[in-house]
Amino acid sequence: MVHSILRSERGGFVPRTIVDESLVRLSELAIVVDAAYDATDMIALTKIARQYAVNIYDAAYLELALRLGLPLATRDVSLARAAGEAGVALFTA
Repeated sequence: MVHSILRSERGGFVPRTIVDESLVRLSELAIVVDAAYDATDMIALTKIARQYAVNIYDAAYLELALRLGLPLATRDVSLARAAGEAGVALFTA
């Protein structure tokens, strides 16, 4: 997630103040590390990336949502499309 936020800043899409505020908000979330999955299973992630034509980062998000039955929150068009194809709901605020 931080990767995407920093890319948006570097690309001139989001000002630094918004990035800093977003990072503060992210740090306040109760984030849980998913210890049940071996993130080094690149074969499985590569299959998902190929099947849905997404990058490996998005494949990891999609795999997690599929496995846990949770919606995805994204503004990324290709990830949103892949989620729809995979039957994953999109979180809307």
